[in-house]
Amino acid sequence: MPRQILKRFRRRPRLLCLALVGLLVNVSMAGIATGRYQIWIRSAEKYDRVVDSIDDQLGIGKSTVGDGTDNRDAADCWYLVGGKFKHSLSHAYLAYRVVDHKPVFEMVAKPEQATVWKITATNRRGGEERGRLQASEGELKDWYLSTSKGGLTMTKEDHDNVELRRVYIHK
Repeated sequence: MPRQILKRFRRRPRLLCLALVGLLVNVSMAGIATGRYQIWIRSAEKYDRVVDSIDDQLGIGKSTVGDGTDNRDAADCWYLVGGKFKHSLSHAYLAYRVVDHKPVFEMVAKPEQATVWKITATNRRGGEERGRLQASEGELKDWYLSTSKGGLTMTKEDHDNVELRRVYIHK
């Protein structure tokens, strides 16, 4: 079978060129994975907001991916460094602590103060890497990052309302 295919391409070099161009287009459309991630929040039926940090204040806003800044650090992009989320602009780390039996999220300057997270339930939807976030240490070990009343919280069960996504560059 492979010999028959090669004979066809030898007789028709334009067909070979067309096949190679098609292959290159498919590879370029897939995107190039970066070292940055976004933490997406689902409201109602779709994931439409992201966790961001402006002046070391955590917030929830719109994604910057797709607005031409995909290849640069942004307020809604994070690096995963040794299981800890480091903000791409301020270089502060995402952490939680328990106050009055409730998690309080904050940005901390030192990596040793940051929460170590693990990515679970990973999959590849639409060619992108996605997963859930769980604390891997501390009082709320194995609890999921989740949302409640528009803010971040931690829950024992995965409520499927927070999703980690790798940022891709599409050229």
